[in-house]
Amino acid sequence: ISILKKFLDNKNINIEQNIFWKILDSLDNKYGLLEKELDKINEFSSNNIDDELIEKIICKNSGDTNKIFFELLKSNEEIKNIFNRKITNQNELTDFFISTKILCNIIINSADEFSFSQNIPRYLFREKIFFISIFKKYNLDKKRMLINLLINAERDLRKNSGLSLAVGLRFFLNLRRITIS
Repeated sequence: ISILKKFLDNKNINIEQNIFWKILDSLDNKYGLLEKELDKINEFSSNNIDDELIEKIICKNSGDTNKIFFELLKSNEEIKNIFNRKITNQNELTDFFISTKILCNIIINSADEFSFSQNIPRYLFREKIFFISIFKKYNLDKKRMLINLLINAERDLRKNSGLSLAVGLRFFLNLRRITIS
């Protein structure tokens, strides 16, 4: 955060707060790559920096796949578009499934809202309120359905590697269905 703020201040680049957070989410944690991405921003600083420009100039970060979980309450069509845009190969699908499974296990293993909020990883501080709202939608029956969904999805992903992207999308749409039902 401080490196990005200092860079923007030094270059006299003014951006909106939501664009700042989008840039921060998109940037790589490795300093060498971070520096190159900041140079790209500097080249476009005379233009209006918006969401679309950030997506074009900053490399896609593999860490983006775990953020798809927080699109859970959007419409099926929006989820399909986001999923297809962010998950394009087996590695990204594996990252997505593992991170989603971790988040689902936090829901499954928490008995109440207090214990749930204590188990939310610190790096999800911006999504904490949304994540708690998702947890509140789950009762014991939904948790059982979620366990079965995870087991079946993992089995299907291992069996059908050629269809893994379709299986991954089906898994996420089923997760949405369980959550909003």
